[in-house]
Amino acid sequence: MNSMRCRLKKAGTGLLAFVLALTILLPASTAEVKAASSNPAKIGNFQPIPKLEIDYYSLLHVLALHDQQVMAVTYDGDIWIYDGRSNSWTKSGQSPIQLPAAAALLKDGRVLLIGGEEESGSGYNAAVIYDPKTGNSQLVSKLPGYILNRPTAQAVTMEDGNVLLMGSYTLYGQLQHIAYTYDPEADEWQELDKMVYTANELVQNADGLILNYGGGLRDYFAHGHLYDPASGELKTISSQPYLLRFSAAAPLADGSFLLAGGSQSAGGTILPSVTSLVFLPERNEWRRIAPMREARAYADAVLLPDGRVLAAGGIGVQGRLKTTEIYHPAADRWDAGPMLHYAYEQIHMVQMSNGDLAVIGSVWDGERQFIAGEILRLDPRLAANPVHYDLNALPAELRGTLVMRRTLFEHDGWIYQSQYMYEEDVNSEFGGGTDAASYTRMYMTRRHQTTGVTEIVIDGRHRFLRTDGDVMYYIQDSYLKKMKLGERYGELLRFPRTFRVEDPRDPRRYVLNSYDQRAERPINLGAQYFDGEYIYTWWPSAIDYNEAGYPVRIHYTGGPPEVLSDVRGTEYRGDMQIVDGWILYLANSSEDQGWNWNSTSVIHAVRLDGSEERDLAVIRGDFQVIDNRIYYRNAEDLTSGIIPTGKLYAMNADGSNKVMLSAESSGELHVVGDDLIFETFDTGTIIRMSKDGTKKQVLLQGTEHKQYHLYEVTPSYIVYNVYTGEYLDQFQGTYKMYLSTMRTEKIDHLNYESPIRVYLNGRQLAFPQDPVTRNQRVLVPMRVIFEALGAKVNWDPASGDITAVRGTDSILIRGETVYLNGERMMLDQPPIFLNQTTLVPIRFISQALGAEVTWVGREKSVYIILEP
Repeated sequence: MNSMRCRLKKAGTGLLAFVLALTILLPASTAEVKAASSNPAKIGNFQPIPKLEIDYYSLLHVLALHDQQVMAVTYDGDIWIYDGRSNSWTKSGQSPIQLPAAAALLKDGRVLLIGGEEESGSGYNAAVIYDPKTGNSQLVSKLPGYILNRPTAQAVTMEDGNVLLMGSYTLYGQLQHIAYTYDPEADEWQELDKMVYTANELVQNADGLILNYGGGLRDYFAHGHLYDPASGELKTISSQPYLLRFSAAAPLADGSFLLAGGSQSAGGTILPSVTSLVFLPERNEWRRIAPMREARAYADAVLLPDGRVLAAGGIGVQGRLKTTEIYHPAADRWDAGPMLHYAYEQIHMVQMSNGDLAVIGSVWDGERQFIAGEILRLDPRLAANPVHYDLNALPAELRGTLVMRRTLFEHDGWIYQSQYMYEEDVNSEFGGGTDAASYTRMYMTRRHQTTGVTEIVIDGRHRFLRTDGDVMYYIQDSYLKKMKLGERYGELLRFPRTFRVEDPRDPRRYVLNSYDQRAERPINLGAQYFDGEYIYTWWPSAIDYNEAGYPVRIHYTGGPPEVLSDVRGTEYRGDMQIVDGWILYLANSSEDQGWNWNSTSVIHAVRLDGSEERDLAVIRGDFQVIDNRIYYRNAEDLTSGIIPTGKLYAMNADGSNKVMLSAESSGELHVVGDDLIFETFDTGTIIRMSKDGTKKQVLLQGTEHKQYHLYEVTPSYIVYNVYTGEYLDQFQGTYKMYLSTMRTEKIDHLNYESPIRVYLNGRQLAFPQDPVTRNQRVLVPMRVIFEALGAKVNWDPASGDITAVRGTDSILIRGETVYLNGERMMLDQPPIFLNQTTLVPIRFISQALGAEVTWVGREKSVYIILEP
């Protein structure tokens, strides 16, 4: 990585060079220079400029031109020029296209407006070049394809003078993503690549690298791309650690990128955040940095001459902000900056050609909307004492608490592992359940067996598939990718350019009739199962793009999809179960007349190679797979009424060994050891039975005017609510029933807390007695934890001694004294006897047997990692 001084030299004729020149003309003392660099107020103060007395709701684009001028484009196409030399506004012209989506300043001083609509209303494909010197506009080549609705896009001018445009638009209810380059000399657009996703914003650093980052209002995730104009490579970057949208972005002096604040929420809600991130392009990693002083979204940011960053305005928790903040990368600190004169509805901050910062935006004063602005005349001495930093050189950082680890493979002295981290200050979780730990960040790392050096290979969610030599195949953000081991960026695998099904009798002709729309695009997958050669997923239906699909398989090296069945599933990317060599999914029933409480579906089964398929049963609702058996409510045993009914059945994946387990219609089945617990839909009765239906016990019998509904099921007890009355609308309270004794007690449902959960290598352990805490120590049933850790355990009831052996490790617990491999130690919390169960301290026992233990207080969960 180049030093900052090299970057200042590379800036050439830009802002930094201009400020350096002023520094030579205006020498300063060392004390003055240090004060200017360390005191935020020394960057200067904002001075208001004349208002633009036009009543427009908001601005579209603001660009810094040559000769200390700033250009503003309004919603209806008016073009205004602010001249810093005369401190005045002039209306310069009118754009021939309406609502351009993006704008870029060309090398010759002209401006390219992109993605607008002509007066004829023929779509948002038009582009125009505007000359600020003459006020003339010239229509140029239109964007490729047909853009029906106004796109969301950004554009930047690259060092070679060409323009990069990235964005998306809606066509027939679906987002279409685009990436184009424009050559102003040849007046030609070229598709950079076929995309299935683009992020919302573009920012360029001093090396010419362009970061495409950030989610939009419709996104529930955020990843993007890094474009290198020198090589022409467009690389997918790691997904952001959090769904952080509408951040203020700026390049840092070391080539990394800063995202300051934003909205940390999904969907249309705006939730201003103090969270800030840095993207490290050399390592394809995100690093969380110090939080901002004040939560803000829709702010703007700019790199200062000394290497710090100024972030200004935006929407705060209480509304529009006048405050600014300055980030110091070397100290990882935010300081207060100078105050703005206006709380802008929209804020645009640009660097003028003389080094000043111009802020232009729309303002609402309570009665009218107008356009205002102000100028920050930066102290030229800032550049004389730049802040030195190289964030790319910082050691790898796995943020959060390790809750699960999986060793994937070894290669050339490196051990590759997936690491699952839990972050206390993050609300969203990407996982959970009985077979995966809850986590907020996932990494693939590699550790050198000799040196112990650890590196991050993949930053973010991924699914490892396999290796071929020194190439790794994996899925990240639903993309199928490959990466040469030791590199930082993976390569997207794409569908072939052409693929035809020649046989008219082949059902794939119908299923793949939309293949041409996906040719050459990245292979983007939904629900996945991998058998070592093929990835099993869904192919969307051309008839019902979002809601239905067909089961297909794709080789891990890419290639065209192989259709396994022409029976369409009810949900595209829905639940696909793989059991005993069969794919199981729900298909539409011929009896189904549209969704309602009593709508039916068919469980359809297909061999993994597509050689055989069959309908297994017509059912109500969904089905569950437990111990490779299918459990479902049979639609052939229906009773009339609003409440869905149907007897409970179980069968094998191929439909054999079908057995009726219960005449009562069941809700969700809960597994407790070898038993199932469920409530009935029709009578509100709670039942426990063995998985094969041979043993059945009614725990609580519902009646016409009294029903029981499960709230929670644990290995040791159930929690349920009771409703009574003619319409079952009278809540009678929440109760807990212990399964071993059938003892029942009423509890405060408002203050009810779930029991402590324990995960071993990501899988939740089931205990006959809930874990408890004593003296800030978690204790769990002795036999379960020892056996889960692979130890043989013996308890002598006469002496009370507990002995456990795992490999060469042995533990003898005698009261408060413990002997670990013969060495005497003292326990700060000895075992206890509770409800006829001996409980032992989980941390000590697990660590003594070679495991790592983590306590996550917010989840009330213990995570144990034990290598094989």
